[in-house]
Amino acid sequence: MRKLASLTIVLPFFNDAETVALQINDAYSYGKLIAHKLRVIALHGGPSQDSTLTEIIRQKKSHPDLKIIDKKNNTEGYAVIKYGLAAATTDWVFYTDGDRQYHLSDLAKLVKKQNETGADVVNGYKAYRRDGFVRTVLGEGYRRLTCLLYQLPIHDLDCDFRLIKTRLLKKIILQSHNGAILPEMIKKLEWAGASFAEISVKHYPRIYGRSNYSPVALTIELIKGNFVMFFRLRAYRYCISLLINFLTVIAFFVLVLNVFSLHLYFSNQQIPSLSQTNVQFSYRVSRIVDVWRSSKNLKPYTIDQSLCDIALHRLNNFRKNDLFQLLYLRDDDLKGDTYDAISPRLTTPQQVLDYWLGQKNFFERLKTNFKFSCIKCTDLNCVQVVGNF
Repeated sequence: MRKLASLTIVLPFFNDAETVALQINDAYSYGKLIAHKLRVIALHGGPSQDSTLTEIIRQKKSHPDLKIIDKKNNTEGYAVIKYGLAAATTDWVFYTDGDRQYHLSDLAKLVKKQNETGADVVNGYKAYRRDGFVRTVLGEGYRRLTCLLYQLPIHDLDCDFRLIKTRLLKKIILQSHNGAILPEMIKKLEWAGASFAEISVKHYPRIYGRSNYSPVALTIELIKGNFVMFFRLRAYRYCISLLINFLTVIAFFVLVLNVFSLHLYFSNQQIPSLSQTNVQFSYRVSRIVDVWRSSKNLKPYTIDQSLCDIALHRLNNFRKNDLFQLLYLRDDDLKGDTYDAISPRLTTPQQVLDYWLGQKNFFERLKTNFKFSCIKCTDLNCVQVVGNF
């Protein structure tokens, strides 16, 4: 087996005090066997009711280079993993849950599979699921129907045992605030050109505590999250066939909830409003800007989540006109000048770039050697935010 040049292992913990030391020690033990350079990140993913955070901090004594990210005020559920993934700076990033239902001894299988296939993403799949009956039934139904709905390149979305090439992960922006982050991440990686491979891994019974979600609560969150993500990722592709698939998913979960006498609870759930951000168009504009910068011997931008938050804020404050705006930030206080102009309705990424290049202030800043950037677009507006930190 050929070792990876560098690897970051991300371990999210929430009410997992008894498994913290085991998972972190295994991360260092097995990680050093499959990577020349290793970094471990312990992510505290919520207001744990036990001593999870204390145990994580205690591990700094044994592993001084352990990076700790504390999100004790997390309100995004499992989507908190995006903060751990965003902190990875190595060639590869791997993540798995801190509850020890997967053992890091299987990580070598993923690396070996990557050696054999050259895949950009290697995903584990459970050889046998070690959960209770209700969770197993709901999980299997969710797995099958989500793969059908999103036409995913893997067949076990619910197996959180993944090795991902960091370069591709940096190309995408994860927007979900719940469990829908998993199909969003896999689908966006596919759109970014990632190749996928899968290999069987063992799934073990929980040895401490219990899941932070009841089966029904998890089902409700996944229905809501996937409803939003369906329109964000797929509304402009295969609309008719995907809508039928989505209705099939809803029908399945309604049936399951009726079986468990919870249809009344389900019917009272509120459907969140839809984002108007055009994810694919934003990605295409980002790509064509990077191609133009490469032609000027400038490095492609690195996507920065803080700049994306600013861009989204700007978009939310725009009026519905044909304004394409380019916003640049100084690196000292993250406040800067705004350059904008009214333009005809632009329909292609090339037109957006050409319009920006045609504006003197835009052109001078577009060719400047900023390192970080984020572009967000709706059907009418595009905003780019850049900066150096």
